[in-house]
Amino acid sequence: MLSPAPKDTGFSTVQAADILGVSHPFLLKILDNEALPSYEAGGERRIRTEDIMDFKERLKNLEELTRLSEELGLYSRK
Repeated sequence: MLSPAPKDTGFSTVQAADILGVSHPFLLKILDNEALPSYEAGGERRIRTEDIMDFKERLKNLEELTRLSEELGLYSRK
C-alpha cells in the first residue's frame, strides 16, 4: 500500500493527488486553503502519509453523506 520510507518523508503534491484521485490543480487549491496540511522540504511541498489518509477518509465520508442525502431527496447534483 502506501509506504514511502520507514521515516515518513511524505509525498509530493503530484503523488498525493494521484493517491486521492483528484487533479493536481485541485489538490493545490486544497493545500492553499489549508484543508490539508503540507510542509516544505527540498524546495517542494510535501504531504505526510497520515494526513493524506485522513483526508481520503474525509472525502469518503462526504461522498457517503452526499449519497444518503440524494437517496432521501434532500440533495440533487443537478
